[in-house]
This record gives sequence, C-alpha cells and structure tokens, in this order.
Amino acid sequence: MLTPRRLTASADKAVAAYAALVTAIQCAVARNIAEADYTVPASRWPQEKLRLIDKNRAAVNALIRQAVRKNHKLIDVILAKATKDSIATEMKIAKSL
Repeated sequence: MLTPRRLTASADKAVAAYAALVTAIQCAVARNIAEADYTVPASRWPQEKLRLIDKNRAAVNALIRQAVRKNHKLIDVILAKATKDSIATEMKIAKSL
C-alpha cells in the first residue's frame, strides 16, 4: 500500500536518482567533447561533428537505460501513485456530471 511517508521518501529518492543521472550525462558528454579530434580539416568537420553527436546520443541512451534498470521499483511506485491520482480525479469529474 502506498502511504504518504513512502511517497515522500519516493519523491526524495526520485530527485536524487534524477540528479545522479543528469550528472552522469553531463560527465559523459564533457568527456566525449574533451576526447574529440578538433584537428580534422574543415572539409571533414561535419562528419566529425556528426560522429561526436552520435557518440553522445549513445552515451546518454545507455545512461538512461542503466538508470531505469537501477530505479525500476521507484518508478513503479511513482507511476502507481500517478495512476491512482488520475483515476480518482476522473471519478470525481464523472460524479460531478
């Protein structure tokens, strides 16, 4: 059962998990930018830029997948609460009609 105390703890954990994910993404992107080859000729820069964008996209997606796997129980609790609140709201609206 979802208690107010558990939901409050879930919110704190969700904020911490999100902050950790954002920090990990920023570190990965910064690392990729620092490792980029900026000595390529101007004619090859568009291809190098696309390669860097793809590398960053892959890193971000991998970090998001990892965070979802790590925090799936927390996500389930939050979604269950949101679903319950949504259904309760819809029931109130239906009863008021």
